[in-house]
Amino acid sequence: MWDLEKTIKVVWTAELIDEQELRFNQQWEVTVVNVKAWDTVKKWDIIAELDQTDVENSIKQSQISLSNSRLKLQALLDEPDETQVIQAQNSIKSTKDNLAVSKQELEKLKQTQETDVANSEKNIEIARQELEKLKTDADTNENQKEVDIQLQQKQVSQKQDSLDLANSQLVLLKKQQWKNLWDSTVNYDKKLSDAVSDVRWYTNDFDKLIENIDIIFGISDKNKWKNDSYEVYLSAKNISLKSEVQNDYYEIQNLFADCKSSYNTISSKTSYSKEEILTLLNKYKTLFSKMMEMWDVAKNAMYATISSSSYTESTINSQLSTVTSFYSQAQSNYNAINSTINSLQTTDELSLLQEESSNTITKQEEAVQSAELDLKNAQQSLKTLEDALEQLKTQNDINIKTKETSLQKLQDDLTNTLKTNQVDLTTKQNRDRKSTRLNSSHGYIS
Repeated sequence: MWDLEKTIKVVWTAELIDEQELRFNQQWEVTVVNVKAWDTVKKWDIIAELDQTDVENSIKQSQISLSNSRLKLQALLDEPDETQVIQAQNSIKSTKDNLAVSKQELEKLKQTQETDVANSEKNIEIARQELEKLKTDADTNENQKEVDIQLQQKQVSQKQDSLDLANSQLVLLKKQQWKNLWDSTVNYDKKLSDAVSDVRWYTNDFDKLIENIDIIFGISDKNKWKNDSYEVYLSAKNISLKSEVQNDYYEIQNLFADCKSSYNTISSKTSYSKEEILTLLNKYKTLFSKMMEMWDVAKNAMYATISSSSYTESTINSQLSTVTSFYSQAQSNYNAINSTINSLQTTDELSLLQEESSNTITKQEEAVQSAELDLKNAQQSLKTLEDALEQLKTQNDINIKTKETSLQKLQDDLTNTLKTNQVDLTTKQNRDRKSTRLNSSHGYIS
C-alpha cells in the first residue's frame, strides 16, 4: 500500500532588511576592497580604499608653491643692500633708455608705414587714372573704326550701283547693237521711217522721264508742293546743286519744245529727206545729252542730301534709284539716236558693222568687269575694317582686364599692408611693455 504526500513549489526573491549603498565623494579609482560579500562589518572598519596618487601630487605642488611664496615674502621684507640698489637703479636707467629707443623705433615704424601706405594709395590712384584713360581711348578708337566702316559701307553701296548701271548699259547696248545690225540690212527708206517712229517714241518717253525728276525736286508749278516735307533736307550739303538741277530742267524743256515742233512738222509729211531726219535726230541727241548732264548734277544733289526721321535713308536711296533710271533711259535713247544717225550717214558693209558692234560690246563688258573689281576691292576693304575692329575690341578687352587685375592687386596689397602694419605695431608695443615689466621686476622704477 502506497503513502501519498502533497508538495507545493514556491519561487521568490529574498531582500536584506538593512541594505546600504556605498558611495564616494571623489571620482577616483578604487584600489583595495577589504571585505567580501556577506562579511560582517563594524563601525569605523575600512571597507575600501581609493587611489591617492593624484592627491599626494597635489599636496606636494601646494607645498612647493607655499615655499616659493614664503621666499618672495621674505625678499620683500628684507632691506636691499647697496648692490641690489645699484642693480635696481641700473635696471631703471636701462629700462628708460630702452623705452626711449623703443619709442623712437615705434615712431620710425609708424612713419615708414605711413609712407608705404601713401605710396600705395598714390600708385592705386595712378592705376585708376590709367584704367580710365585706357577705357576712354578704347571707346574713341572703336568709334572711329565704326565711322570708317560706315563710310566704307557707303562706298560698297556706290560701287554696287555702278556695277548695276554698267550691267544695265551692257544689256541695253547689246540690244541696240543688235538693232543697228538689223537696221543695216533693211531698206534705206525704211530706216528713215523707223527713225521717225523712234523719234515719236522718244517724244512720248520724255514726259515720263522728266516728270520723275520734276516730282523729286519740285520744280514746276504742277509739282512744286510735292517735296515740301523733305525739301529742306534735299541737297542740304550743297544747295547750289539743286539750283543747277532746276536750271537744267528749264533748259531741257526749251530743247524739248524745239524737238517736238520739228517732229510735228516732219510727221505731218508723207515723205522726208535724210537731211531732215538727221537734223531732227541731232536735236533729240542734244536733248538727251543734256538730260544725262542733268542726271550727273541730280545724282550729286542726292548724295548731298541729309536724311531725317521723316526723310529716311531708304526714301533717299529710292529717289536716287529713280534718278539713275532716268540717266539709264536717257543714255539708252542717246545711244540709240547716235546709232541711227551713224546708220544713216554710212553705208558700211555688214561685216564691218558687226566688228564695230563686237568691239563696242567688248568695251562695255570690260567696263562691267572693272566695276566688279572695284566692288570686290571695296568689299574686301570693308571686311578688313570689320576684322580690324574686332581685333581692336578684343585687344582693348585684354588691356582693360589686365589693368583692372593690376589695380585689384594694388588694392589687395594695400589691405594686406594695413593689416601687417597693425600687427607689427601691436607686436612692437607688447614687446616694449613686456620688456619694461621684466626690467621693473628687478628693481624700483618710477
